[in-house]
Amino acid sequence: MIEARLGSVRTCVSHPDREHRTTKEVEICATIGGTRFAIEHTLIEPMEGFVESGHHFGNFINGFDKLVAGRVPTEHAFQLLIPVTALKGIKNKAIPAIRKALADFAIEKMAVLANPLPDNREIPSDIAAAMISALDERDSEAFARAYARWSDLRASRRPPTSVEAKPDGVPFSVMLGIIRVPRPNRLGTLSVVRHIDADIEAKRVQRVARALKEKAEKLKRRKEGGDRTVLVLESNDIALTDDAVFEALSVLRSRVDAAADDIFFADTFTMTYAFWHLVVGGQENNQWHAKFVEFDARDLEPSRT
Repeated sequence: MIEARLGSVRTCVSHPDREHRTTKEVEICATIGGTRFAIEHTLIEPMEGFVESGHHFGNFINGFDKLVAGRVPTEHAFQLLIPVTALKGIKNKAIPAIRKALADFAIEKMAVLANPLPDNREIPSDIAAAMISALDERDSEAFARAYARWSDLRASRRPPTSVEAKPDGVPFSVMLGIIRVPRPNRLGTLSVVRHIDADIEAKRVQRVARALKEKAEKLKRRKEGGDRTVLVLESNDIALTDDAVFEALSVLRSRVDAAADDIFFADTFTMTYAFWHLVVGGQENNQWHAKFVEFDARDLEPSRT
């Protein structure tokens, strides 16, 4: 991404963390377009034991895609949220039945969300009468009040985009929803996602803070030496979204800004890696959420030395 932006290829690549074992060093240094870059990377876990619990989660969703195959409406992308602690204590022998019950629930509710009842735009007679009376009397305040009532009523009639429930045969609550702005290649798909509750959200920020403290020390030394510093935050679990990482960074900006000129978030959950450029030259990228770059992991070449 940096090479593409600067129109130049990397040279003078080094790996200080391998070359200097007695001190804490960044992972990669390289010169691109006349600028010396120092790059550091960290993998973010949103909670203690998250990787280990991920193995249990992986066992749970194994085969889920086959249960819903051909039953996902193709005009939408869906997301099924499962609390990250939901599977705690559930025995492996109970998983197939719970998986099947959850798939049946998802198939039923996806059809409902994809084909909602028509939005009823008919204005109730009392609200219509109040509007007409206000127009006749040229009472703009009365008309505004009547219109506000109608707007509130219309909002309550809008078709739902999500449903939260504890399905029959499932010992925990889940939320199924339509992804508002999906990537085109995700239409017609259902993602099963571990949902992080508020308490774990706070713990995740603490974990990011601890990670950033160590990374910041390395990057700050390089920045003081004239390098442009880059921090890459990686998540290989779909439960940790780019929004979540950016929220954590917002809390910790004073610490990060002193060390990192550029901050990237890398979603490596699938073989198609997605990168968001959250901070550019020390400034928040206001378009970070709208623009991302994708790479097929199989096309990425190893670092040139």
